[in-house]
Order: sequence, then structure tokens, then C-alpha cells
Amino acid sequence: MTKTRYLFAALILAVGAGAAAHTLAAAHTLAARDSKPDANGANYTRSACPRLSVPPLYGDVDEVIAAARKLMIRGSVSLQGEKIRLTPRNSRVLSVIVLAPTGTPLPGAAALRATAQRRCGSRTAAASWAVVMSVPTLTANTGTRLAFLVKTKSGWKTY
Repeated sequence: MTKTRYLFAALILAVGAGAAAHTLAAAHTLAARDSKPDANGANYTRSACPRLSVPPLYGDVDEVIAAARKLMIRGSVSLQGEKIRLTPRNSRVLSVIVLAPTGTPLPGAAALRATAQRRCGSRTAAASWAVVMSVPTLTANTGTRLAFLVKTKSGWKTY
């Protein structure tokens, strides 16, 4: 492998590891507060565990991003007494990770799958996707939301 290719491969691995670390930090930060409205005053609570179809319907990344925007971008946040409506422009999808076991382990997937398993069981977790979205805030450490999405016979559900 040439030196340029080696450096390029190292750069790609570093970016992937950084994305995984961000996702894990967001999962750890948000796991404690996802059962009530978030710290910014947004009306966002997780739903009950969805019923799955047999076999699982996984969907693809584009479907997951569209479903996340539909299910997670709603309501508003309060910033210094002013309400800001959440929109696709100010609430971007930061990362999407499939939680199904894959041939090559994805960075951060195991920790997120364990969180999803605690919420709704291993079968639901294995058919799910983890989505991290940004939320407009004054402080950087509270500016993300984590949700798990799963495709059911009746459409996408979040928990």
C-alpha cells in the first residue's frame, strides 16, 4: 500500500471513530432523559415498544432518515424565553446506525443495541436503527436527540 493510500485509509478510520464516539456520547447523555421532555423544553418523549412483523422489515438509510424527520422533528424549543419551531433546516440528522448484527461490527452499534434491548427486547433492537439529530440550543452538550426507529407493518415507529 502506498503512503498516500495508507494516510487516506487512516483518515477514514479516524473520521469513523469520531462519529462513533459522538453517537455513543449522545446515547449516554440522552438515555437518562429520553422518557420526559428534553432539557430544552421541547415536547419530545419516547413511545411504547412497537410490535414487530415477522420477519423484521429493515428498510434502508433513506427511509430511516425520512421517517426520523417525520417522527422526531416536531414541536419547539425555548431559547432565552423565545420559542423556536423545529424544522428540517435547524434539526439535522447527524448519524444513522443500523443495529442489526452485521458481518463487520459497526463502531458504536453494540452499545446502542444494548440500550435498545433494555428498552424493548433483543428482537426489536436487532430490527432497529439508531438516529441522532441536532436540536437548536445555547449549549452544545444538550443539542442532540437519540431515538430508535423500527419499521413495522403499519409504518415506521420510534421508541
